[in-house]
Amino acid sequence: MGYLFRKRRLIVDYGARRVSGHWLASTCVESWNDTAADRCKHRGASWTLSGVLAVPLYQALKIHTNT
Repeated sequence: MGYLFRKRRLIVDYGARRVSGHWLASTCVESWNDTAADRCKHRGASWTLSGVLAVPLYQALKIHTNT
């Protein structure tokens, strides 16, 4: 009970998120991660850290601006 009390600010209220229209799962983020990972696995590909991180950020921006 002490642990839950200390972490109560971090515990997600899924009912409130659903009502407000927010995502309930990380499936969208996992999909972006898979896309970035797939792009990095091409033979001979060489990526910088900033380039790898830009792929999911770009996808998030595309989705956010289309909604």
